[in-house]
Amino acid sequence: MNRYFAIGLALVAIIGLSSKGLILYNEEILVLLAFTGFIIFVVQNYGQDVADNLDERSNAIQQELQTFLDLKEAYLDALVQEHKKQVGLAAAVKTVGSFANSQLGVIGQQRKDELGSRVNLQVNQQLNSLASMGSGLEYQLQSKMANSLRSAVLATLQQAKRDNRPMNSLLVKKAISRLGSL
Repeated sequence: MNRYFAIGLALVAIIGLSSKGLILYNEEILVLLAFTGFIIFVVQNYGQDVADNLDERSNAIQQELQTFLDLKEAYLDALVQEHKKQVGLAAAVKTVGSFANSQLGVIGQQRKDELGSRVNLQVNQQLNSLASMGSGLEYQLQSKMANSLRSAVLATLQQAKRDNRPMNSLLVKKAISRLGSL
């Protein structure tokens, strides 16, 4: 009822003002009155439909926004988890690297010590082999020298006997005793 009263009051005011000549009807006034009438008609007949449509659109936009925010939050959580994995992986790689480095140092030192001991062992074996060969050769050399010395003394004695040269018998006895000891 208040609405009809307001419309009636507006019509009476327009009629009263136009009869007094306060409102002149030109193009602008007629367009304003037509637009005002159109707005009043749309609000009365389609106002609830427009409000419902706008409410539905608002709810749809709100749901889309909430879905977007949820997806964005899930994506950010996944990024945080991936970052944590990468940080953990970097720390693990660093730990493995330091462990491998220390193990390589230990293994390198062991190999170095082992190589040194093997070289020492092989050198000792070679020296022992050479020493045993040397002692055998030394014995053979001494034996051959003794034989050749005996042969030389014997040849000298025989030559002196053939030439009838006198020999010191004491010297000959000493030489024979020494040759016998060789």
